[in-house]
Amino acid sequence: AYEPNIRFAACQNHPEWRYWTERIVENIARCGFDGVFVDNAGSLRCACSVCRQKWRKWIDGRYTAAERQELFGAASPAMGVASQPGLLWAETQRFRCDCLKEHLKAIARSGERISGKHFLVFPNGGERRPEHILHIYPDADLIMFERSVGPNGTNPGMVLRPVVEDIAIKKYNDNVFEYKFVQCLRRHVRPILLTRPGYNLPRAERRLLEMNLASAALGNAEAAAFGGGGGFLQGTDPALMQVQKQYRDFFERHAALYEGLDSLAEVAVAVFPDLAWLEGSSQHQLEVRKATESLLDGHVPFDYLIADQVAAASLSRYAAVMLPRVSHLAGGQAEALRQYVEAGGMLVVTGEGPELDDKGRPLAPPLRALFDMPAGSQPLAVKQVGKGAVHASALPGQWVERGAGREFSAVAGPETAALSKVRVSAFCRPGAAHYVIHLVNYNVPLGVERGDPQVQRDIEVALRLPGIAAAPRVRCRD
Repeated sequence: AYEPNIRFAACQNHPEWRYWTERIVENIARCGFDGVFVDNAGSLRCACSVCRQKWRKWIDGRYTAAERQELFGAASPAMGVASQPGLLWAETQRFRCDCLKEHLKAIARSGERISGKHFLVFPNGGERRPEHILHIYPDADLIMFERSVGPNGTNPGMVLRPVVEDIAIKKYNDNVFEYKFVQCLRRHVRPILLTRPGYNLPRAERRLLEMNLASAALGNAEAAAFGGGGGFLQGTDPALMQVQKQYRDFFERHAALYEGLDSLAEVAVAVFPDLAWLEGSSQHQLEVRKATESLLDGHVPFDYLIADQVAAASLSRYAAVMLPRVSHLAGGQAEALRQYVEAGGMLVVTGEGPELDDKGRPLAPPLRALFDMPAGSQPLAVKQVGKGAVHASALPGQWVERGAGREFSAVAGPETAALSKVRVSAFCRPGAAHYVIHLVNYNVPLGVERGDPQVQRDIEVALRLPGIAAAPRVRCRD
């Protein structure tokens, strides 16, 4: 749509560019603004002399000369390239992310120098880039997911594509991964979702995917249930804004339903965004999405775990932990998983198990043995380890319950296709037997000429709630 078009990318490390940026932000603060929106905040592909000098200092600070020679084949390795994935490319990307993170902090400091108070920094760059969220944005105030394109648009709800007469194909859109991944970092940043029917669509198709009042309500409900303090951006249509006001009024009246809570889940899914750089593929992230959808359809409350959370203290919270196509695992992480399984935990491995450590070297044989299945094992194989077990699975969701021998689902009773699209999220108040359970119905038709949401009735909730010995007092809100 923009052809012919040339986009010039400045180097955020260059002193003159940094000077210009900081003066611009100071002027914005002088005008009385509370902060700035930074578009394309994850773009840095530079290898100028300033970047090369900064890279030299950065990589020397992370590895000794002997380690650099062993791992990169040179005592002074140049920056890596995307066409050669592996440790050097991963370190190059981490270096650039660190530069961008520091650039955003410089922007915040510039505003604070003038305003004398916290200056909000609101970057765009979360969509399909969990590695950037992890390494660039953890200390920003907000991170925007600009969900502009998708085969069915990105507005939350149910897409109905007519086939013939009253027959239509159903597809469901949700933003659960985006919200929950930011939440799992347990850092300052909060997610903001911008969804759209898509770019450059024919008018007839766009009408099928447009947001309506019900899907606007769903977007706000989804942010409340999964966002951990995140938000949902809508257009300024007066009717849509009334929906947002309705939800905002509810949040302000019932802040205790959202503040000071922690996630309640018995299942965890490992999410290692850096594997995209180490492997040069998105296989792990695709498998995470598959596991996410399967667990959501099964009404299983779950958490994501990033690499530094794969430790004994974090793992002990869960009855089951999933490794979705994880190829690299640091030795300490593998050892923590071994202890977790031996103590009675269940580990579900999809795809080939980890064979390399986080530096690309073969895992130590005792740790690698944890993930090895006997020769001739079936795709759904089980290996006992201590009091627990390791499961090799091609089914990332249902096999969790089959392997544990009990249900993790928060919904009891007969399952239907529509009921599977009621998503569950659960929270608890630390140190108290107080719980908040969200049920969010995604059976909400998108489009201008929408039908009514498909109401789901008589849902029986079944959850293990620690600290409650008798029938709990329950209050339902809508």
